[in-house]
Amino acid sequence: MICARSDAAAGAALTGLLAGIPAILLIFFWPIDLPTIDDLATPGEPIVIQTLLLATVWTCWALFALAVTVELVGTIRARRSHVRLPFQRLAAYLITTITVAANRPHRRTPRPPQRHPIAPQPQSQARPRPQTRTSPTSSNPETPCGPSPSTNSATRCATRTSSP
Repeated sequence: MICARSDAAAGAALTGLLAGIPAILLIFFWPIDLPTIDDLATPGEPIVIQTLLLATVWTCWALFALAVTVELVGTIRARRSHVRLPFQRLAAYLITTITVAANRPHRRTPRPPQRHPIAPQPQSQARPRPQTRTSPTSSNPETPCGPSPSTNSATRCATRTSSP
């Protein structure tokens, strides 16, 4: 069963990947400093490494955005797409989780059972209280074995209650 946290997490992940990555790249790495010809001659130059990393991240983001688009079109058409992209499994998982969570039946909170007022019963129709078992040596005349005038009633009662 998919819980509410999983669809919220999938939605947050999809939004974060589609909108968050470009926002972070534009905030921290704008304007992009392109390396000069002299910088390209030295392979360990920091500007060259930064530019290559930025190009790699933007390429991966573009591939993921394309995979999400392909999966959304496939979900809307209710067909599997024949296009296979590098990030398509992740996109398919996120889109499927959001779609299933959005289409599941909402669980209603159980309502407490309605209590009908019980009409008071007249004293003559009151139910008798169930008898409780007492020890055979008690002075209660209503023992499970019943009152008995014989002196061996305690012994007889003990053998009856102890037998299976």
